[in-house]
Amino acid sequence: MPALVTDEGETIYDSTVICEYLDALAGGGTLIPREPQRRWRVLTRHALAQGMCDSVILIRYETWLRPEALRWPLWVDDHWDKIHTGLDWFEANSEALGEPVDLAQVALGCLLGYVDFRWPAHGWRDRRPALAAWFARLEQRPSFAQTRPEPPPA
Repeated sequence: MPALVTDEGETIYDSTVICEYLDALAGGGTLIPREPQRRWRVLTRHALAQGMCDSVILIRYETWLRPEALRWPLWVDDHWDKIHTGLDWFEANSEALGEPVDLAQVALGCLLGYVDFRWPAHGWRDRRPALAAWFARLEQRPSFAQTRPEPPPA
């Protein structure tokens, strides 16, 4: 579970709570807009992206930790379907990928970076040019570039 130790020594848990804390430190309203209509849109998109993140982590556990004889391929395929459906939604609703970067985009960027890290040949970009172009720009931002994990050994 992600955790952040504040300058005061308090530990804050959970990615969403950490993002809310950092957004508040920066004056608030950037990652999570204050204006009600934008706020609910961002939070709804974040729920979609976070659900996709949950699915990709479950896929990793199933295909890496579970003994091969006990793996459930149909279950893994169902989670990939959830991820692909979400990616298709973001592709079809590319206005959700505009500036400024918000909480939903942070979660989506983390998902795409993780898929690239664990499954580099996955091919999620093949049918999603708008999403691929957006991610190419996002991963150049210092906040993403500096936290990119090293590729796994071949």
